[in-house]
Amino acid sequence: MYIYLIQEFLIRFLTGPRFQPSAWFYALVIVKIFKPKGRYLPGPPKKSAQMDGFILSTISFILYMCNQTSAAFWVLSIFGILVANQMLFGICPGCMKWHLLSLTGFLPPKMAQESLMVFQVQRKKDRNAFAKLPSTDANSSEVTLPDTS
Repeated sequence: MYIYLIQEFLIRFLTGPRFQPSAWFYALVIVKIFKPKGRYLPGPPKKSAQMDGFILSTISFILYMCNQTSAAFWVLSIFGILVANQMLFGICPGCMKWHLLSLTGFLPPKMAQESLMVFQVQRKKDRNAFAKLPSTDANSSEVTLPDTS
């Protein structure tokens, strides 16, 4: 299992999904069956998340090989919680980390600005999905309901 995790994250980090077996399976089988709605994020945050996955799975593997099975399974279970969080709620912990790093100034300004622009475009697309929800006018405290006719 460790070898599979490590090679998946390493391939995804180095080449993107082009050569990753699970990405091909997802694209050719899962998408055709379930037709999930895509959510596009900028490349650098996803690369950061893939590197985080590679690091966590490698640390867990090293701990396991050093006969520290309890610590290895704790690292793996933290990793599992992060993955489950992304699957269930659509929150990518690696992307969130990247976003926080860019807001706090730990990333170079150009890199942070590029990723923040893409996050803002994504946020506008997400807002359009909620356009039918009641909204408030910026200058008044009244709630305007969408036209239901």
